[in-house]
Amino acid sequence: MCMARLVYVAHGLRGSLYTSLALAKRLRDDGHEVTFITFRDVSADVSQAGFDLVHLSRGDRAFATFRSEVERRGKLRATPLGIRLRSRLIGSTEVRDTVQQIRPDLLIIDAEMHAAIIATRALCVPTVLAIPWFSTFRAPGLPPMHTNLRPPETTLDRLRVEAAWEWELVKRFADRQLGWLSAPALRQAARPFHLNTPNIRTVRALARFHNVDLSTIASWRHWMAPYVYPDIPLMTFTAHEMDFPHERPAMVTSVGVVIDEQRREPLVTDVTRTRWQSFRDRAKADGRPLIYASMGSLQTGDAGFYQRIVSVFTRRKEWALVLGLGAQADIGALGELPDNVLALEYAPQLEVLDSAAVAIHHGGIGTINECAWFEVPSIASSSGFVDEPGTATRLDYHGLGLSIDDADLTPQTLDSSIERLLSDRTIAGNLSQLRTRLTAYRTDRIAEKLIADQIDQHQA
Repeated sequence: MCMARLVYVAHGLRGSLYTSLALAKRLRDDGHEVTFITFRDVSADVSQAGFDLVHLSRGDRAFATFRSEVERRGKLRATPLGIRLRSRLIGSTEVRDTVQQIRPDLLIIDAEMHAAIIATRALCVPTVLAIPWFSTFRAPGLPPMHTNLRPPETTLDRLRVEAAWEWELVKRFADRQLGWLSAPALRQAARPFHLNTPNIRTVRALARFHNVDLSTIASWRHWMAPYVYPDIPLMTFTAHEMDFPHERPAMVTSVGVVIDEQRREPLVTDVTRTRWQSFRDRAKADGRPLIYASMGSLQTGDAGFYQRIVSVFTRRKEWALVLGLGAQADIGALGELPDNVLALEYAPQLEVLDSAAVAIHHGGIGTINECAWFEVPSIASSSGFVDEPGTATRLDYHGLGLSIDDADLTPQTLDSSIERLLSDRTIAGNLSQLRTRLTAYRTDRIAEKLIADQIDQHQA
């Protein structure tokens, strides 16, 4: 295999960015050169990992200009400027020009980055798409990811699964037919957008500008809105064993849980790390099992949710709790915390999970993967956001933890659930077996081989 120049177009959300950087490090160890392109300024994380970053700034500048106009003149009077800015972004060749300048041998693009997928199509650069989630493609008996449905066991179950898929298609069909008449579409038409472009009309406009026929490369009949791309190889940063049983399309490859256990997170300060380590050592000396709770950094934090958790540990002095707020909740709103609770704006999640006995989280795939890697049983409290219901249900289905709806997660339920997970040997055994399989993905170099095969096919 020849060493290659790779470009990774990443949307930059921190959870999936850490996975992308972990993969890039493994590819660099194989001798490849990797450059990141993002529309978010994540230079601190990327440079910390030792990679070059090209920040696509036109979208940021457009949004800053639009926000300034809204503040100055109001939303209605800012609308003409928003429309012009959106039009300029649709006609931008920034992505294509950047990729052309780097002249990569292979593109890796986050599958949500529709603008990048479309803009680089004419360059004929071999491309692999990447997603953090489980199944995005519809398959017989496989529930869509945005539901908490399980694999069907009865005819009624099968009808529910099919109905969930059909209802999703009905909503998308209505969205397509309404065109610009819906309120969300009108708002999106009057403001700039970013490269992930989740709006179907914006994706269509980009395709027209770049002379790409979406009907030949894309499909809207699967889970991930607005489109998936069945003709482009896709790697999912998950283990097939953690998904529901189904037959995968030939172009989809599960590459396992990709984690850099040595990662250093720039948002975690030395002061924070010292506080965490001191708390960890004190809990260990006191014989207190450590519980970790985090709702991630994507959704707005719910202080009431964290207060429910803290109330359990106010009574349960024999347990220790670390709260990772992800800067999405105000520590001060939690009130006075007992000495067995540590609240951090940003927690060094991998370090904490390496010492944790139980985790409480929102059902995000990144956290579930990391819990699986460190063999930490967990409570997934899904708020219904995007893939969380399906991911949390898979956790419960495979006996790796418990899935409890946010509305049902009372202090009493939390208390009994934590107590169960601290002693459940079946779940511990399931996690141990899964870790063996996850290690095999890394040992067998599934991700590296997929990239190498794509490079070799196009260099032959």
